[in-house]
Amino acid sequence: MDKIDYMIDELIQKNKLEINKDDFVKHILLKTLMTISTADLSEKYYEYEKYYLEDQLEDLIDIDHISERLANAIFIYQGDITRIKADAIVNAANEKMLGCFIPNHHCIDNAIHLSAGLQLRSECMEIMSKHGTDEPVGQAKITSAYNLPSKYVIHTVGPKHFECRIKNKLKSCYLSILRAADHHKDIENIVFCSISTGIFGVSIDQASEVALETIDEYMRSENISLKKIVIDVFSKEDYDVYKSKSKVIRKRSKTGM
Repeated sequence: MDKIDYMIDELIQKNKLEINKDDFVKHILLKTLMTISTADLSEKYYEYEKYYLEDQLEDLIDIDHISERLANAIFIYQGDITRIKADAIVNAANEKMLGCFIPNHHCIDNAIHLSAGLQLRSECMEIMSKHGTDEPVGQAKITSAYNLPSKYVIHTVGPKHFECRIKNKLKSCYLSILRAADHHKDIENIVFCSISTGIFGVSIDQASEVALETIDEYMRSENISLKKIVIDVFSKEDYDVYKSKSKVIRKRSKTGM
């Protein structure tokens, strides 16, 4: 039995499912089972999962090689956030903070959890069990990144498009992440996703302005350990919006507005 067969069999057993795995492509089935699983798993499973996910890592980019500058210490990158080697990456989580449970869902929460492996969900479950309630909007929690090429994942719940005071809540997300990272002296760089602009539906125009203003102001503060911030976007359209907004931010900084 190879490693992927072992992992599939344990996940099927732990989740009490009856599946004929011959009817599925193994890799799709494994990721589906990983997405829905909340069970405690064996050390052997996690060992095999580590080997499996390491085999998936390709085309990695070191954050030091990202050079497209937006403002001050803020840079931009268009690509897969799970492929960036950094001290920390940001996950736009939901209020349960356990990852996405919808198989094949194209959200950043799902992408990060699948690339990190199920130990990430296990740590999040432990945090939320102690927390006792849903995660409020605008706060931040730091976990290990496990099988990701980064050291840490910083999770935040952003506002949804229909909520009031969206700008204030988004600003709180960014500040909470930056402050939490600054308490970890081994975090000198962070890769942000564009918080709330995915399935939460906040406009990229509004969210990018808040992101750039908040990060730029923070990075100009004294006595911070952070040295480099990257904003990661998926589409060329989002990339262009951030580039356009950065010109406004740089102009304001020069004029002191």
